[in-house]
Amino acid sequence: MKKRKSNLELLRIIAMFLIVLGHVTWQTDYSYKISENFLSVLLTQMLWIGGPLGVTIFTLISSYFLSFSSFKNGRVKKIILTTDLYSWCILVIILITSGIHLLNLKIIVESIFPVITGGYWYISAYVGVLLISPFLNKLINTLNYNEYIRLVTLLIILTSILPVFLKNQTYSISGISFYNLVTIYFIGGFVRKFNNKFTSKHNLLYYSIIIISFLALTTSIFVIDIVKGKNGFGNDTRIWGRYLGSYTPSVFSILMGTCIFIIFKNMHVRYNKVINEIASSTLAVYLIHTQPAFIDILWNKIFHLADFEYTPYVFIIEIGVAISIFIVCVLIDKIMNTFIRVIGKAF
Repeated sequence: MKKRKSNLELLRIIAMFLIVLGHVTWQTDYSYKISENFLSVLLTQMLWIGGPLGVTIFTLISSYFLSFSSFKNGRVKKIILTTDLYSWCILVIILITSGIHLLNLKIIVESIFPVITGGYWYISAYVGVLLISPFLNKLINTLNYNEYIRLVTLLIILTSILPVFLKNQTYSISGISFYNLVTIYFIGGFVRKFNNKFTSKHNLLYYSIIIISFLALTTSIFVIDIVKGKNGFGNDTRIWGRYLGSYTPSVFSILMGTCIFIIFKNMHVRYNKVINEIASSTLAVYLIHTQPAFIDILWNKIFHLADFEYTPYVFIIEIGVAISIFIVCVLIDKIMNTFIRVIGKAF
């Protein structure tokens, strides 16, 4: 079996860490009062950029490989079974240790049927993309360069620019969704099909786009904080996040994520067992820390980061929490896999 090089596996780890980091900010019940400590609030909000950015990169890695591979039923079954297994195990542990009174019927149903109910929105959307990938790949194979450019441009306008800037949900829904993953899938296929056009000699351009996109996102947070609650703009404490990725990925997140992906794609990193082993557990990191019944427990009972919101070191605390969650989830996955192998041999 050919060993996969570790450049994109390293990026897979980074992408999932960014997702966890984004969730630290998004799931914590901060008040975001800029009058208290503007710099602290801004730094905390900036971490949410990692959420949509990580989703974009994580999906690009998969679509880069899937867009030129044959459909396999086993791949879909494995994702669904893995998702079910983790969701069920976590639900049982919570019921045993805390009792059913902490959970409502909706959360229980989502935990029992996590894929079809959208308990894990990303898994539900990703499985949908996998199921239609043979048809998407046929279209990818028939498009020439100019046609492909037009398609990707239209998709970004319809699923990202209109929903974010004009709040037009006609071509999207309230949340990053299946439609957005389809758009990212086509971008990954585009990079793969015209691979020779995305070389390291254009790195200066890629880095420039990354910096400009990051500055645009950061500036957007600043502006939204200033105008929040004025002229009918809305006063939701997390409205900045809704404009920058909670409703749908910002075009800046897509541009930044694509350029980061291309840079890593062109890196020459040999096979590294440690990197690849950790990367193989990134799905489990997502499944564990976003399990429907566990989310409230994780952010409101285990961690109480809102207590540190206006302290000068909240930014560092959030990064530390994200690292801790990531490491613990990876270790749980390794223990789980070892247990499954032992049970498999026994039977």
